[in-house]
Amino acid sequence: MLKGDKESSAFEDRPKSHASEELPAGKPQRRQSVLSKAISEHNEDATGPANDLLPPSKGLTTAEAEELLAKYGYNELPEKKTPSWVIYVRGLWGPMPAALWVAIVIEFALENWPDGAILFAIQIANATIGWFETMKAGDAVAALKNSLKPMATVHRDGKWQTIDGRVLVPGDLVKLASGSAVPADCSINEGIIDVDESALTGESLPATMGPENMPKMGSNVVRGEVDGTVQFTGAQTFFGKTAALLQSVESDLGNIHVILGRVMISLCAISFVLCMCCFIYLLAMFYETFRRSLQFAVVVLVVSIPIALEIVVTTTLAVGSTHLSKHKIIVTKLSAIEMMSGVNMLCSDKTGTLTLNKMEIQEQCFTFEEGNDLHSSLVLAALAAKWREPPRDALDTMVLGAADLDECDNYVQLDFTPFDPRRSVPPRRCATSARTSSSR
Repeated sequence: MLKGDKESSAFEDRPKSHASEELPAGKPQRRQSVLSKAISEHNEDATGPANDLLPPSKGLTTAEAEELLAKYGYNELPEKKTPSWVIYVRGLWGPMPAALWVAIVIEFALENWPDGAILFAIQIANATIGWFETMKAGDAVAALKNSLKPMATVHRDGKWQTIDGRVLVPGDLVKLASGSAVPADCSINEGIIDVDESALTGESLPATMGPENMPKMGSNVVRGEVDGTVQFTGAQTFFGKTAALLQSVESDLGNIHVILGRVMISLCAISFVLCMCCFIYLLAMFYETFRRSLQFAVVVLVVSIPIALEIVVTTTLAVGSTHLSKHKIIVTKLSAIEMMSGVNMLCSDKTGTLTLNKMEIQEQCFTFEEGNDLHSSLVLAALAAKWREPPRDALDTMVLGAADLDECDNYVQLDFTPFDPRRSVPPRRCATSARTSSSR
């Protein structure tokens, strides 16, 4: 919590060495080694002078959080959005549209208004259809992103609460528990946790982290439970910086667009040569007038090229993106659909991310301990899940949703040992004491 000018200055004047980290831009096949090296350097930076990082937080107030949010912005990665008018103009320009524009100009120059108007309407219709489907796909993806907003357990105004991860700010006190994602780059106040950084480094084994390390956004806590202080958010995080660098070396065009571009240029070149041959042949051999010869050449140009080829491909990919969004799949680039369609085999050991991550208790659930039934077992499980706090994973959500929490209020928590399968004692314990009527 911000107290006095001294702690306030920690937010104002702290060096932004982390934000200025630069990764070497290399070829796609070198990305993994680049990321691994960057992770090592970043972990070393986290152990630097104490004034480089914020001190352990005790939580912020809503007013303090709003002030810091206005300064640092939302905890989200900046997206490079293409204006809608640019998308529309792209449909009016290219090898095929350029050939059609030539035909339109010639028809209007010859004062052949009906034919020119028809060709112009075809040009506008092609661009409009492609623009509409692309925008529709973008709206579907945006709606899906809004429904999948990451949440974070944060200590604000003196109590733990679950909030939208986008509004986290540097200095927030967050709960990093087993099964939860790291919502931002955080320092650990006290304790040790195991963090899965495979999404960043490709390392399959989790890394053990303590106060001298900094779990990064994009990683997941697999063991332990600690309180952490948010140090960097949004584009200033390691994940945000890395994503920006990877975008700089990636092309928005898929392989199919590159191939289509070459094919369309070749077709247009052949069509123009054919038109010139027809034009010269009519003038030289049949002594046709210049006007009639040119009109015939325009007809040959229009019928010899697939005018809507690029629009059809773009529209097909956009429709595919809209269909995938109905299945909770976010398509950030239309070229990704074409890339995935070329996959023959997908090997993955991340089975947890390929499931619904939703657990349910069977109606016919038997207990094999004398004196306990399903109801009492759920109450004990809820006590071990810290029932007064928001659930941290799918297991806690299942237990707290099925147990009678009113009965849990008859107990007072005295001690809590978080889940850790490496312990020789039971993995999760909650020492409680039953309330008496006088203590109530």
